[in-house]
Amino acid sequence: MTTAAIAPDPIPHSAPAPDHDRGLRRESLIAFAVAVGLAALGLPLGLLWRAVTPKVEFVMTEAGATTTQAEPEGFVAGDGWYVLITFAVGLLAAIVVWALLRRRRGPLMLLGLVAGCIAGGALTAWLGHQIGYAHYRQLLVHAPVGAHFLRPPAVRSGSVGLWFGFLPRVQGAVLVQAVAAAMAYLMLAAFHVEPDLRQPVDGPDLRQPLEPTGTTGPAGPGEAVSWEPTGSTVPPESPAPPGSDPAAPPRD
Repeated sequence: MTTAAIAPDPIPHSAPAPDHDRGLRRESLIAFAVAVGLAALGLPLGLLWRAVTPKVEFVMTEAGATTTQAEPEGFVAGDGWYVLITFAVGLLAAIVVWALLRRRRGPLMLLGLVAGCIAGGALTAWLGHQIGYAHYRQLLVHAPVGAHFLRPPAVRSGSVGLWFGFLPRVQGAVLVQAVAAAMAYLMLAAFHVEPDLRQPVDGPDLRQPLEPTGTTGPAGPGEAVSWEPTGSTVPPESPAPPGSDPAAPPRD
């Protein structure tokens, strides 16, 4: 009985360094594009937030401008609608980035996602408040007695500004979109089956035993040996005991 020689597995070679650097630059550019796209999304979101948020109505009296309602809901509704919109957008952004950019998953993509959501949330709060704000300030001082006007919405539980005149500062509810996106992306990564977060690669089923095919003797130099899964793992039947053949003559 002869067995085929097992060819040694080839030693895997690492990818060249230039290819790795090129892939890292490409991944960084894609993450930057994601951040820019999410930041630009703050423009339509700011218009949407301003459109759906109830406005606070003022009336000018002889003593100055005052609200028409004793406790207007617009002051609280502005924050509520802003948190609702940005939270939903952050969750959707994380899911879309995870699903569409499955080959680029990793810390760089998470960084681009969070940076874009911070910039988009700040732009949403700033644009929704600034539209009509200058006209509102003029009416507070120069509106005639009895005139009614509306105050633009504002995020009262958050702020956007600068530290020391040049460092960006974002606090409070303005960070809701970024927190929601980071939370969703990390949750998807935590429950993923692959350690590198990429899609699993389809390959042969290694759970079945393999046997050599195509050769009946020892493989010669340079001769390839092919392997394939066995068709069945059931052992062959044992031979019948002697004397069980009905055609054999009876023994004395």
